Formats: sequence, C-alpha cells, structure tokens
Amino acid sequence: PFELVRSGIIFKPYPSGAPSHAAIDCALALVERVKPGDIASIECLVHPWNAITLREEPPRNPLQAKVNMRFCVAAAFAHRKVNYAEFTDSALADPLIKRLMDLITIRISEDLPDNGEFPAEVHVTRTDGAIERERRDVPRGGSSVPLSQIELENKYRDCANSVLDTARAEIIPPLVERLESLPNVEDLARAMEGSIR
Repeated sequence: PFELVRSGIIFKPYPSGAPSHAAIDCALALVERVKPGDIASIECLVHPWNAITLREEPPRNPLQAKVNMRFCVAAAFAHRKVNYAEFTDSALADPLIKRLMDLITIRISEDLPDNGEFPAEVHVTRTDGAIERERRDVPRGGSSVPLSQIELENKYRDCANSVLDTARAEIIPPLVERLESLPNVEDLARAMEGSIR
C-alpha cells in the first residue's frame, strides 16, 4: 500500500514545531478577545509528551524560536498571525514579543489527551483579573481538522513568495495538480528554480 495515501498527509499551518501549533491556535483565538496591552499573564498547559520537545531558554536565533512555545505564543498575540515573518532576527528583537514572552508560564497538564497531536490549553489573565481560556485537543491541520484548499493555497503562497517572484509562484500549482499527466517535469523544475533574491 502507498503509505502516504493510507495514513494521510498532515500540513502544518505554521512554520514552527508541531508541538507549538495547538497553543498558537489558542492564542490566535484569544487575541480576538484580549488585546496584548490588556494581558497580565498567560499560562500554557501542555501534555507531558509535549513538554519534553520544547526549548525553555529564550531563543537566540530564528531556528530556536520555531521550537520555543513562549516565542510562538507571544508572536501570535503580538502579530495576530504566525508565518515566516515571525521567525526573523527582527522578530526576535520585537519589544512586544519580548514583553509578552515574560508574561508566559508553561505547565504540564494530565487533563489533556494523549493523542499524539500535542494538545494545549491557554489561559489569559487580563489586567482587570478576568480570565479567558481556549483549548485545542487537535490543532488546525491535524488529523481531524484538515486545512481547507484555500488555507493550503495561502500557505503555499506565503512560503513560495519568500523565494520566488509572484509570476513563477503562480505557475507552479497548476503544474503540480497535473503532475501525473505532464509529459515531463522540465517546466515545473524550471519554475521551482526561481531566482536568487
């Protein structure tokens, strides 16, 4: 059997480690209700298996930021999105992200399911003492919450536009959709080469 067909492919919506995704989803939902300036503290609850994959120390470079839950959650609150722009040297120096990271604690919770999809729950305490909560047992892009075709296309464009000009980036999807019927892959390979920016 074809393993990828049998088990399915999971597409990550964010360019960070999978253990951060459920918490990012929670943060993006919470930032619709709580402005960053109104946050007194943030608590991230994670499954024990999740905790061993996360880096605790402040990230020193974008690669470390991708596996640092505090950074990922803070970036979601600060920018209301998490894409490649959030994992740059300038994002690491962002004063709002730094301030929000200082407000975040991470705690292990035995109440989250052991489902292999890195569940998380995020609690935000407002400056007025009110608490807002969000929980995700399965993050977007996970087994039971697949990304829509539009979300996949937007993810592709976000990634492609960082290395290809727009015209080349738009040539590729229709070629990939017809991959099995292409007489050869020369046009696809040429389009994917792009140019050095």
